[in-house]
Amino acid sequence: MPPPWQETAHLAGAGDVVIAPWTPAEVRLRTNRLLRTPAGPLRIGNLVLDPAAREVRTWRKQVYLTPLEYDLLIYLVRNADRVVAFDELLNEVWDYAPEADDAAQVRNRVKRLRAKLEDDASAPRYIATVRSVGYRWVVSPEQTSPCFLWQGLAGFTALSQATALA
Repeated sequence: MPPPWQETAHLAGAGDVVIAPWTPAEVRLRTNRLLRTPAGPLRIGNLVLDPAAREVRTWRKQVYLTPLEYDLLIYLVRNADRVVAFDELLNEVWDYAPEADDAAQVRNRVKRLRAKLEDDASAPRYIATVRSVGYRWVVSPEQTSPCFLWQGLAGFTALSQATALA
């Protein structure tokens, strides 16, 4: 019978639990297995993201996003709690040249995305504006369980850092 904390971690959605003492090789193998396993829907506040189906839902309804809005959302979530500059978004999401200076296009698309995701777009919970710089996906403990950081989209950063230790 697993210890209660291990059972709690699995019930909360953890893909795996590593018990100390562990070796870097064991962490690398487990990380690679998790990365090969398709992640299920991710819960963030009242949002549910399903990367496999490219769908987004709130508790009440399905949110219909354009392909560009979906890519923007996923890019912000993958870079959670980090400021993402206008230029970076244009380069990575729009695939524009780095010198393309079209922050107005990013602002307009984020405004549309907020209108679709937020209960009150004038008081956003998920996408914070960093004036004259860009945007930041705000992930707070009450919105997301720690399992999201391990198994979800933002977890790829944590997993690659763990792999780099090996």
